[in-house]
Amino acid sequence: MITRQKLIDQIEKYKPYNEQEEKDKILILEWIRNNENAFSRENAVAHMTASAWVVNRERTKVLMVYHNIYNSWSWLGGHADGETDLLSVAVREVKEEAGISNVHPVSEEIFSLESLTVDGHVKKGKYVSSHLHFNLTYLLEADSEEAVSIKADENSGVAWFSPEEALERSTEPWFVEHVYSKLLEKMSNGESPAYLGLEICTVTAEIAKSNELPKGIYIKQVSPDSPAMQAGIQVGDVLTKIDSKEILTAEQYEDCIMNAKDGQQSTVTVKRMGADGKYQDLRFKVVFGTLQEN
Repeated sequence: MITRQKLIDQIEKYKPYNEQEEKDKILILEWIRNNENAFSRENAVAHMTASAWVVNRERTKVLMVYHNIYNSWSWLGGHADGETDLLSVAVREVKEEAGISNVHPVSEEIFSLESLTVDGHVKKGKYVSSHLHFNLTYLLEADSEEAVSIKADENSGVAWFSPEEALERSTEPWFVEHVYSKLLEKMSNGESPAYLGLEICTVTAEIAKSNELPKGIYIKQVSPDSPAMQAGIQVGDVLTKIDSKEILTAEQYEDCIMNAKDGQQSTVTVKRMGADGKYQDLRFKVVFGTLQEN
């Protein structure tokens, strides 16, 4: 569970990509610290939101929706509405807005942050005054072959575009120049975290004791055709090392992923339960983003 304080810690840790993010980071932190209702739309001046930059496994397509209020193709996301786990908000909004189920974070880390202006508009028959969205963006991955569907009260189109098409389809010049171009630039510059295709959680001392699990990172899901799946890593494995680095928490895992490079070969060590009910160490050679065959 991402508490208010843990989210503040994550924002403080986040390294701004450019001057826009440097200035907006200060605004966002001050707003959360000084406004108890910063995560609620009841704060009509500004409130927290979560956005998702959704890409396919090959990073060749971007998922966008045609937003009814803005009359433009745009990214996906929504209001915190009291929640402080903004990554969960982003994932949920993608599922609701695009009608898909196979979507997961490339990383639990913040991918970008922005202070966004929202012009006054009518929503559900009521006028909403102009205000600010203090927004955190997360990089998510989805299956571009999965069928999509609109959410009629919010959008009238859902489609995958090439990065170039995504910029062309948006009719919001400021977003194209300052947000979407930035996100694509971060990915092309290697800012996008390396990819293994794992959904994980920390095996805490309490969980280890109650479930008789070894300490490490429990693998909850392995993405189809991902480097991890092709290497032989399975749901239920407990990841303990990447190369020589011991991995005991989700934060350590994310730091390792963030510092890895596309095409980097690594040895992933997991513990797997054998037929005798005992865990044994197994090692897999994986290339981030592709598979290194043994």
